[in-house]
Amino acid sequence: MDTSSLRSFTVDSRPLAGSTQGLLQLFQTQVGCDLEHYLAAVLSVLPVGVALYDVTGEIIYMNPAGRALLGVEDPEATPSQICADLKIFYCGSDRPYPKDELPGIQALQGLTLLPVELEVQYGDRRLTVEVQASPIFDPEGQVEFSISTFWDISARKRRELEQQILKDYWQAQANRYCEILQNQSDLVLCSRPDTTITFANDAFCQFFSRPASAVIGCPWSEFVLAEDLSSLLEKVAQLRPNAPTFVSENRVYHPQHGLRWTQWMNTAIFDAEGNLREIQSVARDITALKEQLLREQALNRVMQAIRNSLDLDTIFETAVREVAQVGLGVDAVVVQYLPEQGVWRHIAEYHHDPNFSRHDGFEIPDRANPFAADLKAGNIVIIADTREISDPINQELAIRFPGAWLLIPLMVADRLWGSLSLFTYPQPHAWSRAEIDLARAIATQLEVAVYQATLHRQAQQDLAERRRVEAALRASEERFRLATLHLPGAIFCYKQYPDGRNCAFYLNPMCERLWDVPAEAAAADGECLWQLVHPEDREATWQSVLRSAETLTPWFCQWRIIHPTTGEVRWLEGAGQPTRESDGAVIWYTVVLDVTERQVAETRLKEQQAQLELAARVSNIGFYFCDLRTGSFYVSSSYRRQLGYADTAKEASLEDWEERLHPEDRDRAIAAYRQFLRGEAEYNIDFRLRHCNGTYRWFHSEAVLIHDEHGQPCKVVGTNIDITERKATELALRESEERYRFLAENTSDIIGLYDLQWQCLYVSPSCQTLLGIPPQELLGRHFSRLCASDRERSRVNQELEQMIQQQRFWPMTYEVCTAQGDTLWLETLVKPCYNSHGQLHHLQTTSRDVTARVKVQIQLHRQAYHDALTGLPNRLYFMEQLAAAITQAQTNPEFHYAVLFLDLDRFKVINDSLGHGVGDQILITFASWLRCLVENRYTVARLGGDEFAILLTEVPNLQRAIALCEQIIHRLQEPLRLEERQIFLSTSIGVVFCPKRV
Repeated sequence: MDTSSLRSFTVDSRPLAGSTQGLLQLFQTQVGCDLEHYLAAVLSVLPVGVALYDVTGEIIYMNPAGRALLGVEDPEATPSQICADLKIFYCGSDRPYPKDELPGIQALQGLTLLPVELEVQYGDRRLTVEVQASPIFDPEGQVEFSISTFWDISARKRRELEQQILKDYWQAQANRYCEILQNQSDLVLCSRPDTTITFANDAFCQFFSRPASAVIGCPWSEFVLAEDLSSLLEKVAQLRPNAPTFVSENRVYHPQHGLRWTQWMNTAIFDAEGNLREIQSVARDITALKEQLLREQALNRVMQAIRNSLDLDTIFETAVREVAQVGLGVDAVVVQYLPEQGVWRHIAEYHHDPNFSRHDGFEIPDRANPFAADLKAGNIVIIADTREISDPINQELAIRFPGAWLLIPLMVADRLWGSLSLFTYPQPHAWSRAEIDLARAIATQLEVAVYQATLHRQAQQDLAERRRVEAALRASEERFRLATLHLPGAIFCYKQYPDGRNCAFYLNPMCERLWDVPAEAAAADGECLWQLVHPEDREATWQSVLRSAETLTPWFCQWRIIHPTTGEVRWLEGAGQPTRESDGAVIWYTVVLDVTERQVAETRLKEQQAQLELAARVSNIGFYFCDLRTGSFYVSSSYRRQLGYADTAKEASLEDWEERLHPEDRDRAIAAYRQFLRGEAEYNIDFRLRHCNGTYRWFHSEAVLIHDEHGQPCKVVGTNIDITERKATELALRESEERYRFLAENTSDIIGLYDLQWQCLYVSPSCQTLLGIPPQELLGRHFSRLCASDRERSRVNQELEQMIQQQRFWPMTYEVCTAQGDTLWLETLVKPCYNSHGQLHHLQTTSRDVTARVKVQIQLHRQAYHDALTGLPNRLYFMEQLAAAITQAQTNPEFHYAVLFLDLDRFKVINDSLGHGVGDQILITFASWLRCLVENRYTVARLGGDEFAILLTEVPNLQRAIALCEQIIHRLQEPLRLEERQIFLSTSIGVVFCPKRV
């Protein structure tokens, strides 16, 4: 039998020892004392190595199979010579195996041991053997020999190693596939044919806020809504090898976000017989897309609903009903802003709860209402919880409408019309961006509908007004016809022919009294009237008629006549509208008045006006004059410019003044003017007048009353000074101060004002609440006074100086100390304040407590860069430090670094035999040893499992890295004590040194 066949046999040493003991007794009784020859003959035929130990522990015999196994070629070599050249090691290492622990030596103590795997080397031959030994007792029960059997297990070890390598490879592939699935942002599942989940990636578990252990083994029905489950299971039942996939959209319930939409791509896995074995599913959250589609459909319904009518009441009722039913689950109200009354009025509303009391016509005050101010500024008002409202007006409203509010301004023709208000009753609600966008889109459509309906209503009103005017015009024409018979002015129709002839073919009775010419004579030949025109005015008057005839523009003229009877010169004023007939003749329907007295008065007035105009131009003050007896009203050109009149405009009058008064000022101003006329009070008042461009401007007016020779008031002389800018400045300043004071005193943030040296000028009372420091203690102190440490104060001061130098301002986050000694993290926003010359004047700050956010960021940073078990930096941190070292080495030839890679030997055996708890304790202790050896000089990291790495920077040579390796190996010579166990550790260390270039 050759040695190769011996490797396939194993012999238990215990029955072999018993048999050998029986043979010894038999040989002693039957044969005599020549035992060695017979025993050798028996043992030589065994197919495994056999060694016989005497009580001194020396091998006194080794059979041929054992010699062949070890590769002993000299047949004369004695067992002692063989033992002298034989080296024995622990299996898998070069560490010598203690002789006293050999199974044959241990068996001399009467022990029967389990097989032990060892590595033996004889000459150049090294192999792995399995050794077993048993004692041989004499008749008195004393150990006389021990017999040890050994056989070659190298081939078996190689097979085991190959199997382990193959197993590790496939395990690594499986882990890599699993890692790919785990890193997917999509939801990934593997399920049995009955939909029981067998695998779920981290994204799926995080989506449902469940650990993997709570997901594996659950059916799909635990995650899919019951309404969608039946159709989903039908699709699973229809899976076939020729149709192995299907796509489904399912609704699931998210623990934090409620109902969500998911889209799944499902693939079935069939075996060779066509049986369904597994379903692999990949999904993603399509809630946003689905909700967007549903909202667009709902928005289309709203648009169609509100555009099907032009009646505002119908539009509003339809709008609130459709808005409330688009899927947001909210109540809706349309509110109209009435600026003249200073209120916001509910005009339409819809509530899901039929028992909710309606508030049609309910009015909300506009004054001192911050939400109304936001809406007038075009801002959306978002209230997640009405319990957080602080102003009194809306606090009272919150009692009627508790929950959450979303107020969208409605702008019609660039002016605030009202608002579309949405409510969640009675629970708070965090309005999402999608909800706000949908509400804004609905509001936009409602604005269009309101605008169209307003135009339609205006058109209807204009049509009704036109009909009323036409009827009134017909009545007026009849009254005018009757009135012309008794008017003090001359009314006649004047006609001029293309050949130069002219005539007056209609004259009322006043014409004869005015010219003292019979109507028949004027009708026969109009030249008789021209003969009465003053010679100095005749040509100008004639040219005015010719221009009107040529351009068909209204005729207006003032001229003088010489009365044919008295010879008196009188002033006439005429006006007429020309019309061209088919034969080319032009007809004027003309009114002529005797304005002699007015002309005389105007002449005197013009003299006075010239004087006043000069004063007005110098002072930029508007003057006005009123004749109480005639009712005439005169204003200066500066007065006209103040209100936007043209220089030649005729609108200025007392009635025009009253009409232009602001509605809120009209009663007060008119009452003051009447008291002034009665002599009961002086006239010194501020009021608003409507400018010709439609805006209102503030004026300060003063007047004096002029009395005639009898002591009766006859004239009023007054001045107007435009104080609009002053009023606007006062109002803006007052409102700004009120808003700023309200915000500063009621906000939880700390608001401060500082000079350019960062000395505190003002700080809000919230610093007492947040920091426990009274505001007065911070006045005049530097901004960095609150910093928790000198180092933090130095950093903040440097950042403040950079802001001033660069004229750029950014948010700062820093640590401060409260009055109680606690530390907080504040985030401060800096806003520059400039003076009227554009120069930086003050610095406004807003600070808020961000301690919780900073702590979370610090914790997340540590978790991202440190190993959870050992507390050492992890692979990510180590690779970043290594990349930095490589970059520095590339730029600095004098910079050297080294990398030590450590792998604990046989750590898997320890983990499998002693448990993962002990394995974790070993890793923690080993990490602590490395940290103590390295201290803070170098970077120590755990890469994963039992792999560690050390990055040495600025090392002068390779010997420094080798010295650290020797320290680590020396430290591992000491056993690790865990739970009354002594564990010897060893590690394999790889070293990479970068002397010059990378």
